[in-house]
Amino acid sequence: MIYSGIDEAGLGPILGPYCGTMVTFNSREPLIDILKPYQKSVFYVDDSKKVYQGKYGFRKLELNVLSFFHLLTGKIPETIQEFIPSLNTERYVTDTIKLPISVDSKEIIDQSNKTREIFNKNSIELQDIKRTAVSAENFNLLLDRWNNKSVVCQTIMEPLILSAFNSGSQNIVIDKQGGRKFYKEYLESILNCSIEIVEEEDNKSVYLAKNSKVIFMAKADSNNFETALASMISKYMRECSMIGFNNFWKQKNPQIKETAGYYTDGMRFINDLRSLNLLPDNLNTLIRYK
Repeated sequence: MIYSGIDEAGLGPILGPYCGTMVTFNSREPLIDILKPYQKSVFYVDDSKKVYQGKYGFRKLELNVLSFFHLLTGKIPETIQEFIPSLNTERYVTDTIKLPISVDSKEIIDQSNKTREIFNKNSIELQDIKRTAVSAENFNLLLDRWNNKSVVCQTIMEPLILSAFNSGSQNIVIDKQGGRKFYKEYLESILNCSIEIVEEEDNKSVYLAKNSKVIFMAKADSNNFETALASMISKYMRECSMIGFNNFWKQKNPQIKETAGYYTDGMRFINDLRSLNLLPDNLNTLIRYK
C-alpha cells in the first residue's frame, strides 16, 4: 500500500519562507506501527517541534532529515539552494553555506544505511520527497491575489496533494491547520474527480477520491510517520533558509543580531535594519503580511 504525508512550516513568522513537503512510502501496513521499535534508537521521526527542541534540536533535525534524503537519493545536498531549489533569492540561499551544517556526513550516511536495512527487512520503500518553499515576497503576491491567508496556503500545498494522488497513494494524510473541516470542493478542484465524504469533524475530515483516502487531521505530525517526516523536512528547509537569511544581512553588517523571524523579534530585526539604513524600499519583498 502506498502512504503519503503532507505538512508545512513557517505559517506564523513575518520573516522567512513558507515551506511544504510531501513524502511517499510503499509499505504493507502503516509505518508508525512497523517502525515504532526503531524510534530514537536508529532514527527520530516526530512532530518537528519536538525534534527541534533543546540545545541540539537543529542537529537532530538535520541528521534525520538528511539521512532520509540520502536514503532516497543516495546523496547529501551540498548547499541550501540544492536542497531548496524553489527558493532562489539571495536573501535565503547562498553558496557560502554548505550542507550539512551541524552533522558529519559520515553520521548521516551511517544512519541512512541502518534505516535502509530496517526498510528492506520490513519491505518498506521511501518512494518520493517533494518540497516547496515560497519567499515572503511571493507569499505576499499570492495574498494580493486571493486576500485570504488560508487560501494562499492551500494554493501552495495543492501541487503536493496532486503529486501524492498521481503517485497512486491510497492513504494521504495532511496535517490540518486552523478550524476548517470541509474540504470536498477544494479536493474536487485539485484532483478533478468526484469526492465522497466519509466524515467531517472538527479534528478530522476524511474523503475518498477514486482509490485514494484523503485525510485532513489535527496533530497528524504526532500520529502519522509520513506526515511527521514531512513536518521535519519543512522545518529543516525553513531553518536552513533562515540561516541563509541571517548570513545575508551579517554580510551587510556583522553587528546585526540574528532572528528566527517570529513577530516580536522579527519587528526588532526590522527596526535594526532601519537604524542601519539597510531596510529595502519595498517592505513587501521582506516582510510577510500577517
